[in-house]
Amino acid sequence: MNTISVQDDAELIDRTNAWMEVSLSALSSPQKIIQLPAGNTPLALYRSWELNRPAFLNGLLFQQVDDVITGPKSGCFRSFFNEQLPSYQKQFLPLTGSPVDPGIAILGVGANGHLAFHEPEINMNLNYGCVQLSDSTCAGLGITGPTWGLTYGAGHFARCSALLIIAKGKNKKPILETAMTEKEPSSPLSFILKTHPNCTLIIDRA
Repeated sequence: MNTISVQDDAELIDRTNAWMEVSLSALSSPQKIIQLPAGNTPLALYRSWELNRPAFLNGLLFQQVDDVITGPKSGCFRSFFNEQLPSYQKQFLPLTGSPVDPGIAILGVGANGHLAFHEPEINMNLNYGCVQLSDSTCAGLGITGPTWGLTYGAGHFARCSALLIIAKGKNKKPILETAMTEKEPSSPLSFILKTHPNCTLIIDRA
């Protein structure tokens, strides 16, 4: 695992873009797909992409890693990408049907160590499917009542050629400390950090 510490969003964007260019150049598939998370963590990155239109994004296909599929917030992540990356909508693959082949992915860190909607209590081999969201995940999304999501899981991310995991904010510190020091993985984050051969972790200096 390669760990990068950044001072601010500007440095995070520069580091992420550099990682993207290197990782995309290493993909052998003619159809290059990058999977992306929704949420506040990558918000500055997406705004930069929308404003600056970096050349390495031309011709790429995008797919979100998860979405809510029941209740009043069904499809809220799809709406997030419509709002934050409007210029790239024709490059997005739908999050339905069969999963895409593992390529490269950017992931955020959930408050309980989940990656996408792969919650810690779900088997670490989850590849792709419908899952019930934990109470803490629902609370973070402002959702009440049982809610289901569609998600890729650690079983899929473990087969990606390159992963970039971004952790921002002091509240992520104990999660990362646990993930990096425990002997047996208790969360998808811990599982990936311990097993993936080409994983980069970006953290802020806070």
